[in-house]
Amino acid sequence: RSTPKPSSAASDVYKRQTHFDSLSDLKLKSNVKQIENPIETVKKIDGVTFNWKEDNEASMGVIAQNVEKVIPELISKDEDDVRSVNYSGLIGLLIETVKEQQKQIDELKSRLDK
Repeated sequence: RSTPKPSSAASDVYKRQTHFDSLSDLKLKSNVKQIENPIETVKKIDGVTFNWKEDNEASMGVIAQNVEKVIPELISKDEDDVRSVNYSGLIGLLIETVKEQQKQIDELKSRLDK
């Protein structure tokens, strides 16, 4: 699992990364299920802008404590109880949210076309 924002020299290395892969092969997974109620889940998570206290750098994302209340399996903690978010884990949720919203849009469009 990833760790919280690294300090100074290490953060420069992370900022320069251009490609991230996450293991996702079905061979490595069990109990695979479609995400239920994705829109309702996403509505409970706040997207925020903020500045890192270390260097005042502006950023955006989510707050781990907020995500933890909704999807605790995406949160890890270090020995100092500092939380990290598995952002890759949010992607499936967002994909299912878009699909559900598109279904709603298509249904509304079909009503208008009648």
